Amino acid sequence: MGKENRKKRWSTRFFQVMWVFLSSFVHFFFFFFFFSVCSFLCLQIYLILFCVFALLVQCILKETQ
Repeated sequence: MGKENRKKRWSTRFFQVMWVFLSSFVHFFFFFFFFSVCSFLCLQIYLILFCVFALLVQCILKETQ
């Protein structure tokens, strides 16, 4: 009886550890995914702003010539 109880306790402990590991891995994965998407969007915004700025500079140069 005691052996079965110990085995059951060990399996529940194992599942607890696995659950903590999996949940932390999922959280890390979602954070990494969110961060990469945000950085990609920021890069896109910077590129768009840079293109708009370059177009404005070109228009100003054409007007002054």
